[in-house]
Amino acid sequence: TNMLPFSTVICLVVLFVVNQNRGAVGMYKDALGMWYQDRFKPVCISIVNLILTIVSAALGYFNGVILATVIAYLFVGTPWEVGVFYQNYMEEKPYKYYLKMLYYFTVDAITIVVTYLVCVCIPLQGVIGIIVKLIICVTVPNLIFVLMFLPLPEFKMIFKRKKVNEKN
Repeated sequence: TNMLPFSTVICLVVLFVVNQNRGAVGMYKDALGMWYQDRFKPVCISIVNLILTIVSAALGYFNGVILATVIAYLFVGTPWEVGVFYQNYMEEKPYKYYLKMLYYFTVDAITIVVTYLVCVCIPLQGVIGIIVKLIICVTVPNLIFVLMFLPLPEFKMIFKRKKVNEKN
């Protein structure tokens, strides 16, 4: 078969999650026009990424090439962006943000593992198997997200805003 190894799929999923989590702060930072304070970040990320990619490629470790980008984003890009944003705009320390991101990452990891384990237990194959697994992949993560995010104030705020909008 012409499929990627499972370890590569996991690396790509981690890259996707890390990249998406960086987007929230980046969006606010860009909307506030904080480009000058951020001007050296792409160069630093690229240097770290390039060095780690060359080392990984020289060792013949394909997944290392993907993980080089993850490491550059996690240990250079994210702290840089969060630092610039909190230093220039927010009036609090960024540790709350990092704790929140750790919680989100943990929920993501739990969701991915549980959904995968449920799908692996389904012995169906073919079109029926794909349809059943698709239903599982849509239902299970959303149930976990509701259960894990229900106690959070951000989640409760959604319902408060809806009630305010309904009155208008």
